[in-house]
Amino acid sequence: MEILFSLSGLAFGLLVIWCLACAFYDIKQRRLPNLLTLGMHIPALVILLLTGQGLLGASVSSSFAAWALALLLTLPAYVFNWLGAGDVKFLAALGLLTGLNFLLTSYVIAGLLAGLIVLVWLTLQRLMPYVNLQLSSFNFQFPAVPLLSGKVLPFGAILTAGALIALFLNPNEPLL
Repeated sequence: MEILFSLSGLAFGLLVIWCLACAFYDIKQRRLPNLLTLGMHIPALVILLLTGQGLLGASVSSSFAAWALALLLTLPAYVFNWLGAGDVKFLAALGLLTGLNFLLTSYVIAGLLAGLIVLVWLTLQRLMPYVNLQLSSFNFQFPAVPLLSGKVLPFGAILTAGALIALFLNPNEPLL
């Protein structure tokens, strides 16, 4: 697996650690702090300035296009209160670090994962009363599945999963 950055193993590892830190924080605190999201814009810009390419070898224009596309994709959802501001800044930083192809691949994978999670959630909401009815004869019941409303899913963690899946599948070749 070749990454086009001079310290490829370090770059790969730092990207994974940063993504996992964002996911962990989003799951535990239900927010993504500016230090992790906006704070990653500065190293991304430094990498672009010093190497003339993104962390995974994307061109400067691809990285800035990915940054702009990330904002275009997520700001409307933020305006409608479907995503938090941290999700917007996280995806923008990811785009600046990795480029357009990687961002699109990660975003599509994350969207599919979010859709799958919602489908499972809605299915459980419908089935759990029937399952609990059957289990009541054994004096056992599962807790009720909460109703979906507002910002329920930690989308930063889902974006991280999409990015890590895309990274491990093939970091330099677009999947789309």
